[in-house]
This record gives sequence, structure tokens and C-alpha cells, in this order.
Amino acid sequence: MTDQTADDRVYLLLDDHGARIRQFQEHISTEQLTIETASEANELAAMRQDLEVLDGAIVDFHLNTPTRADYPYLRYPCTEADCPDIAAAGGREADVERAHREHAWHTTAGIPEVNVTTGIGAMLYIKQHAPDTALYGFCELSANHSLMFLLAARTWLQSSAINAETPAEAIQQALVSDAPEDFLPINRQLAQAEAGFTQLTDSLKFLTRSAEAFDWLNVYRQCGYRGSLAEFKNMLRERFDVRTLEADIYIEIMCKWQAALTRIMMAFGMDTSGWPDLRNVRSAKHWDQHNPVLDFLKSHDYHTFFTAPDTRAALAYHRANQLRIAAESPLGVY
Repeated sequence: MTDQTADDRVYLLLDDHGARIRQFQEHISTEQLTIETASEANELAAMRQDLEVLDGAIVDFHLNTPTRADYPYLRYPCTEADCPDIAAAGGREADVERAHREHAWHTTAGIPEVNVTTGIGAMLYIKQHAPDTALYGFCELSANHSLMFLLAARTWLQSSAINAETPAEAIQQALVSDAPEDFLPINRQLAQAEAGFTQLTDSLKFLTRSAEAFDWLNVYRQCGYRGSLAEFKNMLRERFDVRTLEADIYIEIMCKWQAALTRIMMAFGMDTSGWPDLRNVRSAKHWDQHNPVLDFLKSHDYHTFFTAPDTRAALAYHRANQLRIAAESPLGVY
């Protein structure tokens, strides 16, 4: 990492787009604003001892990680002993102990060990080694795949966001500011959509059986537009041993999912007019003519979000962290 003074800022840009890396280096980097770069997540392993000195990490979500059998994937959680080694950089004993406790917590919180293939996994790895380093999701807001990744990063990992289509001057101002989100309008939209995203991912909490909406949404997106309930039942039985799904429960789930997606999309100015009326729904066939939930989920842009193991690991981190916060709260709430 580059040496810095108290007024300098150092950020890491993890992005496999060479043109965007060059843009940062040529139009955003200054003598006081250093941009370190990496194009593959596995490069973080060699940096893990230095991640805590960063002012922030700017992470692209779609990293086009190779899938060949011999590819040396970055693994999360990191299980290296006495990691990170911030003592070597002159860290105080209390800071070293805190860093080791946080690192170890990731390995004992029930989070599955996964190959890192997306920016979400890279963010998890950074949080394990540098929990105080600011995170920024980075992609074009106009790219449909970005929406769920950005909201997951914000809600689950407390990340801010940078729209790659934002003028370089505004990004530069944000990165040297003490209030970076003031220069990044995308964060106001994400803040408005966050409640809808939480509503979506917590939508099955009313069930008496244990169920994770993220997993059920992943199954539902594979259903057809007709006979969706019957197909959904069969797939849930095969995947999660769910023996039955009553029509009234299915209707309630669909209403919750559509309402949550409406809230998300309206935060970004997307048109939801013409979606089925959710008042007085009487049948599971209510969505046979128009199923905006399936329309949304079947977009190929969301395939990676719902199927990448490190995205699911990020949700596991979020659930474990919620329990940790509740346990540490004097009132037992978060």
C-alpha cells in the first residue's frame, strides 16, 4: 500500500473493467487521493494485512471470475491463524485483539465457507479483515443486475454505493469528503428502497416453519407462469422438504413479494402501474394473466444474485450479525 499522510485518502478499486480502472487512475486519483486497484477477488489475499489502512474499498459486483477447475479462488471466511497481522504494522495491542476477535467470529458464526465469485463475497472478505473500512458497491445503476446487489450490500453489509455513471468530479469529491453520500445521489434512492428490500427478504417470518425468503424466491423464479402454485409446491418439497403450501399462504406470500418489489421499484422511479390489484385477492390464479414477481425474478440479470454461493453467505453473515447485535444490546434488541 502507498504511504499516506493524515490528510491523504487511500481507496481500493476492485473491478475487472480495465476502462473503469483507467478512468479512476486518470480522472479521480490525485496526489492526496490514491487509488489502489485489483481486477480479481483473489488478489485480496495478498493484501489482507493491509486492508485495514484503507479509507474505503470500491467493489464491482460482476467480476467475471473464471470457472476453470484449477482457478485459485479466494475463500471466505478466511481461516488463517492470527489474521490479520496488524501488529506488524504497529497496531496497538487492543486493536490487534479486536481485529483477531472479529476475524475469528466470521469463522464461528455458522457462515458457510465459499468461493468468492462476486463483489459481495469480496466485501465479506474485506469486512472480516478490516471491519471499519468503508465499502462502496460500484456498478452502473442502469444495469439491471445492479439493483439487488446494491441493496443487499447496503442492507446486509452496511455498504454505500457509487453509480459508475456519476461524473468523475462528483466521485472524486465524495471520496475526499467526510460525508461522501452527499455527493452520491444513488444512496438516497437506496435508502428509500432499503425498507422494501428488507420487507422482501423478511417476508416469510410470519410462517410457523423455518423458511428464508431468499431461498424461496430462488426456487420461485424457476416456476412457470401458469400452474405456479403446484410447481412451487413440488420444488419446495424437493429442495426443502416442505410438505404442503396452502393456497391462502401462497396468496399472502405473493402479496408480500409484490408489495415489497413495488416499494423497491418506485424508489428508483420504475413504473409499476398495471400490476395486479392486491385488494381482495381470492385465488392463487390472481397472477395468471400478469405476474410481476416472476417477471422481476426471471430477468437473467438476477441469476447470479440468487445462485452465487457468496451472495447466500452474505445473507448468512447478516442473519448471524443480527443475532450478535441483539445479544450485545442491553435490551436484547437491534
